[in-house]
Amino acid sequence: MSQSRLHQIVLLEQLAQVTTLPTLATVFLRAAVIVTHWNHRSKSRRALKSLEDHHLFDIGISRDAAKAEAEKPFWR
Repeated sequence: MSQSRLHQIVLLEQLAQVTTLPTLATVFLRAAVIVTHWNHRSKSRRALKSLEDHHLFDIGISRDAAKAEAEKPFWR
């Protein structure tokens, strides 16, 4: 994930912590944070699944571990 995307997630989380927002805005903001996390997990797992064995070796993950992680649903 790019630095700018991580920065966006951090900003959303920080904004969700602000208590001066109206209740409905807070609910929608927190929902946006959750959906953003789900999207990140889904993309990361797809990328992990597509890595070749030598790349997995470089990051210290076995093919079986990568497959198990990639098969998890996005909400876990």
